[in-house]
Amino acid sequence: RIRVPGEGQPSPNGGPPDCRQVREELAGQRPLLEGVIENAGALIFAVDRDYRYTCFNRGHAAVMEAIYGARIQTGDSLLESMTVSADRAAAQANLDAVFLGEQLRQEAFSGNSDRSRRCFEITHPPLRDSGGAVTGAVVTAVDITDRRSAEESLRDREATLRAIAASALCGRS
Repeated sequence: RIRVPGEGQPSPNGGPPDCRQVREELAGQRPLLEGVIENAGALIFAVDRDYRYTCFNRGHAAVMEAIYGARIQTGDSLLESMTVSADRAAAQANLDAVFLGEQLRQEAFSGNSDRSRRCFEITHPPLRDSGGAVTGAVVTAVDITDRRSAEESLRDREATLRAIAASALCGRS
């Protein structure tokens, strides 16, 4: 929950909080929030129930251009920006579940193999209004392609070592 300046506190004259003061305090907090979103070390975006971007950080915009060739803007359709039909179908299914109130966490590959195919660890919590109704989804993704590649390489080396060990044991008999 974001603290709204002046929330629950009367103005100095005993009446409701001064709207101008609240707006000024919120405007002062905006650079902090933007800094958090831009420097979180993750790709972050939010969509409404029509799958349209309501916000995103520069990292997400750069990845969408790199893996799909899409230059996104607020209001664009996430699904229309995804040029790989399997990615689009998976994203829609995940978001539809979030719109029903589920929170998802998964690892998945995304992107056009002709451009760049990357693996991401993705979380999809619902975005709710003050009454609790789901109004959209927030998506946070961390690129884990290098980690997955290292894990696969380690598994391959382990299999090779096991084969060598088994072959050596067979040669002793």
